[in-house]
Amino acid sequence: MKTLLFNSREEWLNNRLVGIGASEIPIIMGVSPYMTPYKLWRIKKGLDAPEQNKYMEMGVRLEHVVAEMFYDATGYKSYAPFDGFAICYMEDKPHIMCSPDRLYTNDLTHGILEIKTTQYSINEIEELLPLHWYMQVIYQFGIMRDIADEAYIAYLCRGIDFGYKKIEFDEELFNTMVEKANEFYFKYIEGNEIPEITENDVNDVYNYSLPGTSVKANEDIITLVNQLSQLKEEKKELDTKIESLENKIKLFMADNELLVDDSGRVLVTWKQSKPSESFDKEKFKEQHPDLYQKFVKINNPTRPFIVKKSKQ
Repeated sequence: MKTLLFNSREEWLNNRLVGIGASEIPIIMGVSPYMTPYKLWRIKKGLDAPEQNKYMEMGVRLEHVVAEMFYDATGYKSYAPFDGFAICYMEDKPHIMCSPDRLYTNDLTHGILEIKTTQYSINEIEELLPLHWYMQVIYQFGIMRDIADEAYIAYLCRGIDFGYKKIEFDEELFNTMVEKANEFYFKYIEGNEIPEITENDVNDVYNYSLPGTSVKANEDIITLVNQLSQLKEEKKELDTKIESLENKIKLFMADNELLVDDSGRVLVTWKQSKPSESFDKEKFKEQHPDLYQKFVKINNPTRPFIVKKSKQ
């Protein structure tokens, strides 16, 4: 294993783009709930910017809090690896890389600590962790076998439920992930091929249409269209039944806010919201047309998907 150190987070993030990191291997393995291989390819090729959202930002901010909770539970004191922003990589495969959240030392044992914050619940009885978490740690573990003897995942669910689990190294899985990472790197990043576009990519890839064009449906597609039409009709019937049941319950509740059972358990709430303010765009446009034009924003066109009813 080799290590690269960087002076800033920006420099560190930019250098992570040149290889396959631990957070990216679940995407390549097809188990990530957040991204597809095609979307990852676009980021690696510089076609799209790396994703960043409030949950990822909050996860970084809460990292030291979860690390302290892990210390309270285990006595294992963790620390940021290599005194700053670092990338660890395999000496013979420099594109196979990782940046562990934290490392820890317990007597003569050195370990990796992966920290997760999530809005989802973890099955504590069966101790089932998300597969993409597990793969991420195994990938780090394999890269850092020179210095790491064990690994843990510590997690905080919904800001209140803390847990941790020791991860045993799986050499067969690690070798499989390295093989898949190699294929992705040399075939798609270094090479000129494009990963398969899946149904999860279709709205991003085909967000435009060519005016006046058409494509003839084959039998398989006609079957799908018929299935979709039937499901949409069934949904309409269900929506009508749901609305009818809601209105019957509302009629019983009248002006009461809560519907409760004999034990006082709340079954339904029907509360009045606070008054809200809205901007009268049309009136403003009428009275201040010049000023209105200064703030007009042209949005990207949409591409509505409409299933036509078949003629009887």
